[in-house]
Amino acid sequence: MNLNPTENELLKNDPPYLLEVRGISKDFSPEQHSGLLYEQVESAFFKKTVQKIKGKKVPILADISFRVRPGEIVAIVGKNGTGKTTLFRILTGTLLATQGEIIRHCPLVPVLETGVGVHSELDGFANFLLEGTARGWKLKDLKLRAAEILEYSGLEKELHKPLKYFSAGMVGRLSLSLALFREKALFLMDEVFGAGDQEFREKNEVTLQRKAAQGCAFLVVSHNAEFIKRVCNRVLYLKEGSIVFDGGVEEGLRIYHGKK
Repeated sequence: MNLNPTENELLKNDPPYLLEVRGISKDFSPEQHSGLLYEQVESAFFKKTVQKIKGKKVPILADISFRVRPGEIVAIVGKNGTGKTTLFRILTGTLLATQGEIIRHCPLVPVLETGVGVHSELDGFANFLLEGTARGWKLKDLKLRAAEILEYSGLEKELHKPLKYFSAGMVGRLSLSLALFREKALFLMDEVFGAGDQEFREKNEVTLQRKAAQGCAFLVVSHNAEFIKRVCNRVLYLKEGSIVFDGGVEEGLRIYHGKK
């Protein structure tokens, strides 16, 4: 069950938690469809047969529960295949949980990939507007804040060029800049801090800490232990689909890396 008030309703409140996850589990089995949202829509509107998953029941997540408070920067760690991406997809609503409840007390801003809503033949500014609206900005608000967002990205002088001449790092900088200028929210970030040069990455780390101090929060999937030590104030360790640790950074990383 997802309880999702409107963004305006969320922003009126100042709750002790920005997100509450209660008993989320996810498994795939022949008796159930995959849970992907687009399959639900196709089935409902186009009367298409929902794809079944062949084989035995496979548990992906098991009884996941945690809360996120304003000001927290939570690193989610775990080996590949432990359910981190599945959890994020459930939180963003693109995948349905088998059971459990998600309660949002603020807007969620997913930054799971860079370069969303872009067109290689259009120039940088047109792509800036396209991606911004795809990420939930209202066009009038985006235009009002365009100058400061683009200054942050460091790409003001490149926007006249078609996007096909942008490097992957430049596209990533544009995407991250758009995301980080959203107001009070919980940001979901999945290995997106490799975009740009060292100076830009350091700027992003400062921005995360500043926004956390202003009441935002972050769930960050990362395998970079040094980044986690510098920026995060909590570690959530997923192992085989279950939370095996939720607490301090140093202890969490020590347990994750198997050190005594």
